[in-house]
Amino acid sequence: MIKLSEPLYDQSTLDVVKTILDSGQLVNGKYTKLFEEKFAKYCTASNCVTTSNGTDALFLALTAARITKKDSVLVPAITFFATIEAVLQIGAKPIFVDVNPITWCMDYKDMVEKFDNSVTACIPVHLFGQPCHDIVPMASYCKAMGITLIEDCAQAHGATVDSENDTRHSKVGSFGKMGCFSFMATKNLTCGGEGGAITTGHKHYAKKLQLLKQHGMTDRHTHEILGYNSKMSEIECAIAFQQLFSLDKNNDLRIKNSIYLRSALVDIKWLHAQYEPPNTKSVFFWCGFSVDESILNHSTLWLVDKLKEYSIECRYRYEKPLYYQPAFRSIHPEDNSFCPNAEKLAGKLIGLPNHPKLTKPNLKEIVRVIKKIDKDK
Repeated sequence: MIKLSEPLYDQSTLDVVKTILDSGQLVNGKYTKLFEEKFAKYCTASNCVTTSNGTDALFLALTAARITKKDSVLVPAITFFATIEAVLQIGAKPIFVDVNPITWCMDYKDMVEKFDNSVTACIPVHLFGQPCHDIVPMASYCKAMGITLIEDCAQAHGATVDSENDTRHSKVGSFGKMGCFSFMATKNLTCGGEGGAITTGHKHYAKKLQLLKQHGMTDRHTHEILGYNSKMSEIECAIAFQQLFSLDKNNDLRIKNSIYLRSALVDIKWLHAQYEPPNTKSVFFWCGFSVDESILNHSTLWLVDKLKEYSIECRYRYEKPLYYQPAFRSIHPEDNSFCPNAEKLAGKLIGLPNHPKLTKPNLKEIVRVIKKIDKDK
């Protein structure tokens, strides 16, 4: 089976884990501080606060920004549920923005059109490793309108966007007031668990987030604010710290594998690769394609099952836009959102294996199988 992802741990990681276990310092040790410092620097942000997972990162970022049930938050109509889950947990209402038809990220023009006086925050998602190519004008618009921009970077560790006026802060996680990351098992940077982090260039947010994730504690006996228990363990921080040294190398392998697949499959008329605008650098969490079912003459799920028959795992996500999710509808049954591009893409997005452990024969086999499916369809 050609798998979608495989662990990337080496002996040095195992040695660090053993050292931590032997020390007995399993929370808030030196590796928590080391990772926060190194990841902030990597993302060209001045601060990083680790969290228990990526969803908590979004929730705590919204809390630090003082988003409440009186507010609305702009979100893309297609992404993982956690993005709106955090908004709903806060009590705010998601306002769904359509996605760009070829990059699949939040559409800037529709974002502006969906703005009203209830909107106090915006969460663009850098989807499948592809950063929002309009993140710079999005950030400028949000600043002008007094909206808190929170980047969802859960799938895009190390992805970049160039700006004509400022290339100093080009990595995702440095454009908004805060950037939220996930380090769960399949991500480009993993921690051996469900860790997350928030990057920010604002010291007051960093201070607030550190309090929020640890019961609002300023010392062992004083709880200054109402907080939560959302810490990333010392072992997880150590694993993430070790993986950060090889993140760029592993991202380069994902990019190389994805370029090979995209080039080799360019003549398959029913596959359309996620577009990478020239001002961006995707890190290909997915090697993403949309499926034209009218040309394939089969459903996307049929294709996924067919690939599995040939021992190739395939990502298949987001069968419907988020506004159809029962958890959202149960809270906002009156919502009448409709995003045309999201409707066309939903249920037709796949990701082919592209992880760093793939061999050239693996990649050639993926191409061979898809060309065979194309021929036999």
